[in-house]
Amino acid sequence: MSTVQILLLVLGALIALLLLGAGISKVSGQPAMRESADHFSIAWSRYRLIGFAEVAAAIGIVVGIWVNGLGLAAGIAVVALMLGAVGFHVRFRDGVKATVPALIALAVAGGFVTVQAVAIWG
Repeated sequence: MSTVQILLLVLGALIALLLLGAGISKVSGQPAMRESADHFSIAWSRYRLIGFAEVAAAIGIVVGIWVNGLGLAAGIAVVALMLGAVGFHVRFRDGVKATVPALIALAVAGGFVTVQAVAIWG
């Protein structure tokens, strides 16, 4: 197994787990997620859609470990999603503690996209 394959597995598994945790919490309507929707002034039905997107992205990342084009597309979507999350935390003046999970997910997704690009284009 090459270094690129190992990195794809590690980064892909990590970001997929992060996305599944967040996505399932939103889709299942956990109280903390409902509070987040209220905090960000997002209608619950729309906030829940973010959860479905996170679950779909996790699936795309996992499948994309072996199907590079799909992995790259899913990774780019996660980067965009996490940029939006960080932007909302900043806009609503949330503290560092509230923003760090989105920043970590952004960094891991960015690493995954980078490794995917290396896998595809060398």
